[in-house]
This record gives sequence, C-alpha cells and structure tokens, in this order.
Amino acid sequence: METEIINFLQEIKFLLMLILGIVSILFLYLATKEISRIFITRTINRDNVINFMASELYDKEDFLELEKYCNEKLGKHPNNPYVVYWLARAHLKLNNFNSALEMFKKVKELEEGWDDSVDPYIEKINNTSLP
Repeated sequence: METEIINFLQEIKFLLMLILGIVSILFLYLATKEISRIFITRTINRDNVINFMASELYDKEDFLELEKYCNEKLGKHPNNPYVVYWLARAHLKLNNFNSALEMFKKVKELEEGWDDSVDPYIEKINNTSLP
C-alpha cells in the first residue's frame, strides 16, 4: 500500500513538474513577445519623431538647423536610415553635393527598399555639375 502511494505521489510530482515547465515556457514566450513589442513600438515612435522634426525643419527651409539636428541624432543612431536620409536632403539643399550623394548611397545600403525614394536625388546630383 505504501509503495502504491509513493508511486502515485511520484507520478503527481512528475506531472506537476511537467506543468510547471510548460507554464514557464509559456511565460517566457509571452514575456519575450511583450518585450519585442515594446522595442518595436519604441523604435517606430522614435522614427516618427525624427521624421516629424526633420520634415518641419525642411518645410521651414531651415537647412542648417536640419543638418545640426540630424548630426545630433546621427551620433546616437548612426545607422538610422531616416536620420541619414534627412541629413542627405539637408546637404543637397546646402549644395554639399558630394556629401549628399554619399549619404543617399548610405541610405540605400541601410534600407534596400528605399531605392524609389533615394534614386531621384542621386540622379539629380549626378546630373548636376559638381565642383
């Protein structure tokens, strides 16, 4: 009788450990998913702020301030295509064609899907007589 009770308790212990393992894996999955969502949301929000601020400066034709803003952001986010893109546009408006061209090429390296947005500027620079 005692042996049967011990075996039964061992089976219950095994099942409880199995349930605990499954719950732990599920918890880790949900925690990882939530952390990922927070990170993605934060990145999207950061990029939206950068785009908003940069487009405001561009629309005001304050290209020196736009260049300054982008250089500050570039220090924190050197591979952010939005920052590089707006910096390239500022350089283009400031007639820094060589720098603008390099920046537009960098955008294409960072984000392959941006060709349609960047290629017209590269073509415009290539058709401009550079010093």
